[in-house]
Amino acid sequence: MAIKLTLYSEAVAAGFPSPAEDYKEDALSLDEHLITHPAATYLAKASGDSMQGVGIFDQDLLHYHL
Repeated sequence: MAIKLTLYSEAVAAGFPSPAEDYKEDALSLDEHLITHPAATYLAKASGDSMQGVGIFDQDLLHYHL
């Protein structure tokens, strides 16, 4: 099941209402942009703090493929 997210062509300011609504583009599929080999792509959650030195923290979602 693919999840489509909305991509804005310009930065979106926090708050209400959003002036970026005028710049909304087509939906962006992360599947199409991040997963080049679906049968060999995996997601996992990091556990522990041994990789904090390289920017991977406990409970981070990791994307990798074989």
